[in-house]
Amino acid sequence: MLLAMLFAGSAFAQNPLSLGQFKTLSARHQIGIQQPQSCVHAPRKAASSVEDFVGGAVITSYSVAQDSVDFIGNSVDVTKVNDSTITITHLTPTATNAVKAIVNFENGTVSIPSGQLLQTDPEYGDIFIYATNPDNGKKLTTPVEGVIDAYGNISFTSMWGDYLTGKYENNVWTDWFYSSCIYHANAKMEVTDGKTGAVDSYNVVVQQADEKVQVLNFGNYGQFFVLIVNGNALTIESQMGLDMNNTASQGDYYSYSFKDDYSSLDNVIISGTVTEDALSFSHWTFWDEKSGQLTGFYGDTRIYYTDGSKFEIVTELDEPATPAAPSFSTTMNWSQWTENTASAGIFFLVPATDVEGNSLNTKKLYYQLYSDIEKDVKPIVLTNELYQFGADMTLIPYLFTDNDLVGHLDNYVSYGINRAVVLLDPAAKRYNKIGVKSVYIAGNETHESPVTWLDIKAYGTGIADVTSVDERSTTVYNLAGQPVRTASKGLYIVNGKKVMVR
Repeated sequence: MLLAMLFAGSAFAQNPLSLGQFKTLSARHQIGIQQPQSCVHAPRKAASSVEDFVGGAVITSYSVAQDSVDFIGNSVDVTKVNDSTITITHLTPTATNAVKAIVNFENGTVSIPSGQLLQTDPEYGDIFIYATNPDNGKKLTTPVEGVIDAYGNISFTSMWGDYLTGKYENNVWTDWFYSSCIYHANAKMEVTDGKTGAVDSYNVVVQQADEKVQVLNFGNYGQFFVLIVNGNALTIESQMGLDMNNTASQGDYYSYSFKDDYSSLDNVIISGTVTEDALSFSHWTFWDEKSGQLTGFYGDTRIYYTDGSKFEIVTELDEPATPAAPSFSTTMNWSQWTENTASAGIFFLVPATDVEGNSLNTKKLYYQLYSDIEKDVKPIVLTNELYQFGADMTLIPYLFTDNDLVGHLDNYVSYGINRAVVLLDPAAKRYNKIGVKSVYIAGNETHESPVTWLDIKAYGTGIADVTSVDERSTTVYNLAGQPVRTASKGLYIVNGKKVMVR
C-alpha cells in the first residue's frame, strides 16, 4: 500500500478555543460532572521527599479539544527548588516555561498557583495556567490542585487550562485538561529521524510482564503501547498512537513500518530486536487514517531504562497448547457493502491465548475460515488468482497481513475484533454461515479450537462483480485514500463505495 508522504498537522488548536465551544463540549461529554480518574500503577515507590519527583517525567491528560475529548500526553521535566517546591517544564505539549508547584507531604497534596506564565505566542501573546470552572470553562484564580498517590504519582483533582489574556480573555490556547497525571519516568525513547538524522529523546514509563512490555508515552503522544518480546525478537502490532478526532481533517493515528528506502509503508507490524539493555527498531511512523498523512520518517529507535533496570529476554514459546476459540463481534460481524461491490468483509477476534488464558507464541498461531452452503462445510481458500499472495492460502498466519484484504484490526479490540478478511469469491453470495477456528503448531504438535460459526443470512451479502471502472467520469481512490489514474485489478473506492475491479 502506497501512502502519500505528507506530514500531519499539529494535534493542537491553531486558534484559541472559546467558552462557547467549551459549553457545547461540556453538554456533549458531560465534562462538568466528570470525576478525576486515578492514575494507573507506575513502577516506583511512594514519594517521601521532593527528590523523589526530580528528573524526567510523563504527563497524561484527558483534553477537551475542538469537538471531542481526547487522551494526550508528553514528556515533562521536574526540578527541585527547595524542600517544599518543585518546578515542572512542558506542562502542556506547547509550553516552554517552568511553573512552580507546592508539595505538602504531610497531607499528600500538590498545588500549582494559577496565573503562572506557560509560554508566549508571537501572535496571541502571553499564555498562563489557571484552574478551570468545570461548569462553564472560565478560569479560576484558585490553585490547580492535586494529590500524591501510593505510587508517587501526582494526580490532578482540578480541571485546568492554558488561558490567553486581553482580546482573548478566558479563551484557551490548546485545550482544557482534566484527570491529569504526572508519572516519574524510568526510561527513555530515543528516535532518529530517518531523513535528517536528527535525534529526539522522550521520557517514557516502561513495565515488563513476561513477553509484554508496556510503554507509556510512546512517540511522545502520551499513549500506552504494548511491545511483544519473544526471544531476541521484538514485535509491535499496529496500535492507535493518538486520538486526533478533534479536527475535521484528522483522524486516529496508527503505527506502521516503512520499506527500507521510506518510499512507502510496508506493514502494520513493526519488527525489532531485544537485548537486556534496549528494545530497538527502525523505519516506522504513525499514519492518520482520515487525511492519509504521516507524522514523520522515524529511523533507528531505542527504548532503554535510565534507572539501571534490564529487559528480560523471554525464551521463545514452543510448548504444545490448545488455542482458545475465536469469536465474532456483536457489532461488526459481516460488512454488507453495497449492491455495486464485489466483496464483503468478515470481522472476528482470534485470542492469542490458550484455553486456560496463557499467552501463545503468535508466530506459531494460525486461523482458518470455513463456509457452509446448504450444509456443505468446506475450508475457505484465499486463492492466488483473487488475492495474488503468491500461492493459495487456507491456513492464515496470525501475524499475516497484506494491509488491504487480510490481517490485523488490533485497533478495534474494544469492538470485540482483531482480525478481518475481505472475501472476494462470488460464491460467498451463497454462504449460509461462516466459521473460523484457531490452529496452534508448536512442539511438533498441532492443536485446534472448535469452529465458531456466524449465521450471515440475516446480514445478506450484496456481492456483485465489477469488471471495470470509468476513471474519466468519477474519482477513483485506492484503499489508502489516494486518487488513482488507472484502476487495474484490485479493490478501490468509487463514489464512496468499495468496488472490486477484475
